[in-house]
Amino acid sequence: MAQQPDIYEFLDYREFLNAYYQFRKEESDHFSLRSFGRMVDIDASYLAKIFNASRHIAPRSVTIVAAYLKLDEQQNSYFENLILFNKARSEEIKREQFQKLLRLRKQFTKKLDEFQFSFYQKWYHVAMRNLLEFYPFFKGDSVENLALQFSPPITSKQAQESLDLLEKLNLIRLDDTNRFVLTDTAISTGDSWSSLAVNDFQRETIRLCSDAIQTHPREERDISTVTMNITEREFQLIRSMIKEFRTTVISMANGVETPDRVFQLNMQMIPLSKKSTNGGKQ
Repeated sequence: MAQQPDIYEFLDYREFLNAYYQFRKEESDHFSLRSFGRMVDIDASYLAKIFNASRHIAPRSVTIVAAYLKLDEQQNSYFENLILFNKARSEEIKREQFQKLLRLRKQFTKKLDEFQFSFYQKWYHVAMRNLLEFYPFFKGDSVENLALQFSPPITSKQAQESLDLLEKLNLIRLDDTNRFVLTDTAISTGDSWSSLAVNDFQRETIRLCSDAIQTHPREERDISTVTMNITEREFQLIRSMIKEFRTTVISMANGVETPDRVFQLNMQMIPLSKKSTNGGKQ
């Protein structure tokens, strides 16, 4: 028998309402979009548009819907903040509402997507996963030595937190020799907060590129700029060229059998680790 959806499992109120509707339909063949709309005083055709994310719920309907769903005080607060989060147009407001949602849901659930969001908050989480592909690190080894492999170096605490996070996300595991190795798990961002995660990660790496001008010799980095006069047509063409170039680079990188260093490419290229003397897949 289907269970009523838990609002804390959602980061989009429209998906929650749709899930509730599907749950009620399974309970009763007589429950329809029209009857649901009548109960919450929303036209059935407009309710369908809310479900497919082409429209938002009107402010006057929020209290009515929450009452019909019999949300308690905490759930109602989460529901209201969820709507504000999904409606937010500026990144600042979206981030503020997202943090409120995490605080409200923390005592009830700890979904994987929260750890995924954390994964993109610091540049060294991504770099750590790449580093462990070729740098042999075993359970019980010095985390301090691992931290020193990064460029710029990170603290032992940061290295341990990064290892713990990667394990929670099932991005790394211990093999038969107790060495940390990569899994086949791919990390992804949820649609409702992916822009926040990506923007944070890009800010982190852009800052690193800026610092690299002072911290890395010219032969270890590639940072260049081009100022040009073009039209929208050339802009779109250049974007396509860059996209094609990224695809080519990714394909080439995936084919490297014995990597010995982690690099970050933002159309500037900088090292994120020291060069390993014992690199290579094992």
